[in-house]
Amino acid sequence: TVLATFVLVVHLLCLPSQALPADDDFYAPAGIRAADWLVALATSPTTALSRSGIDAAFAINHEHPPCAKLGFGGAHHLVHGVLGWFHALDGARTGTVLFVVAMVWVMVRWLWRPLGPPATVASVALLLSMPRFFLHSEVATLDVPVAAMVCITAALFERAGDRVRAGVVVGVVFGLAAATKLN
Repeated sequence: TVLATFVLVVHLLCLPSQALPADDDFYAPAGIRAADWLVALATSPTTALSRSGIDAAFAINHEHPPCAKLGFGGAHHLVHGVLGWFHALDGARTGTVLFVVAMVWVMVRWLWRPLGPPATVASVALLLSMPRFFLHSEVATLDVPVAAMVCITAALFERAGDRVRAGVVVGVVFGLAAATKLN
């Protein structure tokens, strides 16, 4: 928890100075529209479920699945809209940061006992110190969210053993990983 909190704070502090890669221009707006659609689904389901409502929400970047984009949009609504902490783009980028934080938390829980504290902390530090991974941890792209979902799925799979309920959870998380990026 301490390491995940540290990663969260570092990335949130660095977020406003991050560059603008090409992917931000279409993943962040696509995520915001998808999250708007979820709000519309709760408040006006007939409109949201109409052909025009679905097209308006998902026409942008329809070629990728929605999981990470919903994370961008949900983070945007919370961090930018409700809390007012960041401007719109960095609000959406916070969704990627949350994927990284979840990944770090799972890595620590997964590796602590078999590898010990030094190797676990080194694993997280080495991953986060890779320049490309660090950059992609602070922008609205699908690379880090899918890496996080694959890591989380693998950790849950390894821990599940032959327990049926745990296997169902692994299946759901694998479905979310597949709904993050198709590659």
